[in-house]
Parts: sequence; structure tokens; C-alpha cells
Amino acid sequence: MSRPRGRYVTGRDREERIVAAAAERFASAGYHSTSLAAVARDVGITQEGVLHYFPTKGHLLVAVHGVRMAEIRRWWGLLPDEPTMIDVLARMQISTLLLARSPELVDLSVLTAVETARLVKARGDGSVADHPGAIAHLTATLAGCRERGELLASVDPERLARQCIAMSDGLHFQWVICERSFDFPAVVLDHLELVATGAIPADRRPPDVRAAIVAAAEAGLREAEA
Repeated sequence: MSRPRGRYVTGRDREERIVAAAAERFASAGYHSTSLAAVARDVGITQEGVLHYFPTKGHLLVAVHGVRMAEIRRWWGLLPDEPTMIDVLARMQISTLLLARSPELVDLSVLTAVETARLVKARGDGSVADHPGAIAHLTATLAGCRERGELLASVDPERLARQCIAMSDGLHFQWVICERSFDFPAVVLDHLELVATGAIPADRRPPDVRAAIVAAAEAGLREAEA
């Protein structure tokens, strides 16, 4: 039993080192200028060794992005068991603020979205897509809010989840294309204010929803960074 476990641990460690080396290369040289051969040299293995774990550079990009996004999922994991809609919207703002502090992560997110779409279309490889999981998680969170009366009964949780994620993805793309020439977090906050005003029942809605989202985001940000 110990030998298979040893091989698994060694393989897992090598895979993690490949992803870490690729992340450094993508950040310093850019995705398109990075070769699998260069990543292999950094890890101390052959290019065939890299291909054993990642059949294409696109798959490696998706893996790098997945590691980065795991940190965002950790922030979402700090939500209370029964969050209010303000808690949920504030978590979206926290994610935006943290992403804006790491512009290379936003660049990577845009590249990954393009590469993921290509892989899904060309290979039918839906396993590389991160969106279904993100949509399902946010849908479940919003559905819980609706059950507790935090979200209007007329609002469809899945459709709202898709709208919020589409808004975020679209702004990622705009921010990269426009060379970060606008206040990304402020635009997201504008959208979240509109959502809160239109989707939270009047008896559950704070008098100043924008201020409430900002205050909750600031508190959550301190918790995320603790």
C-alpha cells in the first residue's frame, strides 16, 4: 500500500511544481512568450514530463488560474452560514478589491476564459471550465437568501448568479483592454448597488445600500487578510 501512495505524493508534488513554475513564467514573460520547454527546465524535467500532466499549454494555463482562484473561493468560504444579501454582495466587492490589487491575476483570468472556451469548443473538454461550479455555488447561496426572505421571491437565483458573474467577467475584459484606465471596483460597486436596490425586499433593505455594502466589504476584507 505504501508504494502507490509514494508514487501519488511524488506525482502530486511534481504537478504542483510545474504549476508554480508556469505561474512565475506567465507573470514575468507572458503566457504567449512562455514555452513548455522553459517551464520544464525550471522544474528540472523534460518537456514530455510536463505533457504527462498537462497535454497542452492551455491546460497548464487553466491549472495556474485554478490555483489563483482557490484563494478567492477561500474568501467566499468566510461567509456566515446564513448570509444576508448585503453579506453576499459585499463578498463580491471584496473579491473585486483583492483582484484589483493583483492586476496580473485579472490578465490571467481573461486569458484563461479565452483558452477555456477554445478547449471546450475544440475538444469538448468541459472539465477545464470553472464557471459551472462558480455559478452553482452562487446560485445556491442566493437561493438560501430567497428562502430566508433576503431576496425577492420574484428573483430567479440562477439568473441573478449568471448576471453577476457575467458582469464581473465583462469588466475583467474591459479593464485589460482599456489598460486599467477606469476604477474597476467602483463600477462593480455601482452594479451591486443596483442589484441590492432592485432585489432585496424593502423591509430587509438598508436605507443606504451602497454604504452598507462598503461597510460589510471593509469588515470582510479585514477578516480575509487576518
